[in-house]
Amino acid sequence: MAVQTRLHSGIIEAIFRGSVDLSQMSEVVRAMVALERAQDHSPPTLCVLDSETDIRANFMDIDSLAESCRGVTLRNPVRSAIVTPTAGQFGFARMLQTLNTHPLIQIGVFREKEKAVAWVKGGPGSGGSIL
Repeated sequence: MAVQTRLHSGIIEAIFRGSVDLSQMSEVVRAMVALERAQDHSPPTLCVLDSETDIRANFMDIDSLAESCRGVTLRNPVRSAIVTPTAGQFGFARMLQTLNTHPLIQIGVFREKEKAVAWVKGGPGSGGSIL
């Protein structure tokens, strides 16, 4: 798996390519938390998968990932967008969205990066599965 995690234009971005499993997803969460802690506020996050990204996970893996996100301390409410070009990726992202119970994290699942960026920057939308 190749993933690039960075702070770009006030958004913490993780760009995924290739295969990804639970340990790699957890590593990305840790990298995003490290970037967040270096800021004076908790910025929004954006995870972008390309059409070739292969998610090698099951329900228990996604539940474990959601559990690790629940333990993150944030300074303020944040929007977290996931961009998923394929149906399988969309299903995994929706699973994470459903399992998210962190009171300060609102997850939105998108097909297009432009809509996801607009939403995390405060644009309209409920944070539900927005196509």
